[in-house]
Amino acid sequence: MKHGAREARPSVIAGVFRRPSSRLGWAAAGAMAGSIGLVFVNAAISVQGTDDVPGWQAVLFAGILLCLLASYVMGLVAVFRSRERSWVVLLPTALISAAIVNELVQGILQLVGVGER
Repeated sequence: MKHGAREARPSVIAGVFRRPSSRLGWAAAGAMAGSIGLVFVNAAISVQGTDDVPGWQAVLFAGILLCLLASYVMGLVAVFRSRERSWVVLLPTALISAAIVNELVQGILQLVGVGER
């Protein structure tokens, strides 16, 4: 290597704005897209106001939660094992992590007696 020449490697910031590079990253993004799709289906059913089948909202809610959980687990594995750095994987994983931490802190505060009852 010549004096003063640097190795050409992509920066971390440039890697964030790329598409997912691993299968697990794509699967995490697909699960997140599935949960968003189920939210829209639930909204469409709620707007119509049809209560023909009473269990639809419970089934859709369970599907949304399962898709979010699958996206979170696959996103964490992709980030730590496959070194995935795409924003498509990092953003949902960070948001779900923040929601989980928020719920834990709220529960601890209620146990201590500081939180709302």
